[in-house]
Amino acid sequence: MLPSPAPRTGPAGLVLTASVARRFYFDGASKSEIANELGLSRFKVARLLHEARSTGLVRIEFTYRGEIDLALSERLRTEYGLRRCVVVDSPEDDGSLLRTNVGRAAAGLLAEIVTPDDVLGLAWARSLMAMRTALQELAPCTVVQLTGAL
Repeated sequence: MLPSPAPRTGPAGLVLTASVARRFYFDGASKSEIANELGLSRFKVARLLHEARSTGLVRIEFTYRGEIDLALSERLRTEYGLRRCVVVDSPEDDGSLLRTNVGRAAAGLLAEIVTPDDVLGLAWARSLMAMRTALQELAPCTVVQLTGAL
């Protein structure tokens, strides 16, 4: 169990901070809406939200448990100045599962970024066949063979 947050104010301040955080994070209310509802300034709401996070009253965590390594993808994207980066995580000893997971991620990325004006060049590889198998939707575009048989 986590230790109780150390409030910087008394009980009423803690209740206010929790109320603001609940409205913002759970209910999706904007800082302006919360400020108007509670008779506070937007800056005060922002300070309370910051306090809620810094004291541990609010903790934000990503719980995605899929085959894409979100943290490593973002780190590589930032480090190398890439527009997009998707790192697939899969058990080391299962090449078939890795190919399936890479194919699924590649298909999703392709469906996300290809536009009708694009020319898509494909080569031959088992991972590309896995991508084709996983591909459910693609913008109508020109597809050309780069090398080998497809």
